[in-house]
Amino acid sequence: METIEFFKGQKVFYPFHGISIIEDIVEKEFEGKLIKFYHLKLLSNYSSVFVPVSDAKEIGVRKIISEKEATHILSLIENMEVNPNSEWKCRYRENEALLKSGDPKGLIFVLKNLYFLSRKKSLSFREKEMMKKAKELLATEIAEAKKWTFEKAYERIEIALKKSLKSLQNI
Repeated sequence: METIEFFKGQKVFYPFHGISIIEDIVEKEFEGKLIKFYHLKLLSNYSSVFVPVSDAKEIGVRKIISEKEATHILSLIENMEVNPNSEWKCRYRENEALLKSGDPKGLIFVLKNLYFLSRKKSLSFREKEMMKKAKELLATEIAEAKKWTFEKAYERIEIALKKSLKSLQNI
């Protein structure tokens, strides 16, 4: 059963790409059946994606976080404990899955693990890109929720990361 959770014009989070706008809800014929799709416009690169309404939740399309949740995310960035996996392949696969999930706590986990690891040793190019992507996705959504600029949200994330590093050094 197709349950339409979102409406035309609503901003949603689309995993790995960030904030998107539902341009329309359309019916298209696929394999002889009429299927409803969300027509998403990705704000990161202005491309379009069609997501079956029936699969949207499973794919990870979700509402944008609230202002209260954004404040909580900044607190988690500062206070959540992490312990990076020492084996590169396992760490990379785990981080990749968390990035693709689009779950804010997963994005924080990726960001903090790689941030702390980068203070101990040089990250690979791929891990640097992952850390950058996690930070950008979080900053974009925090900015939207708190009505901030991207730059302000990005800066607040940096401040929270630095505070978390200081608290780790005081142990």
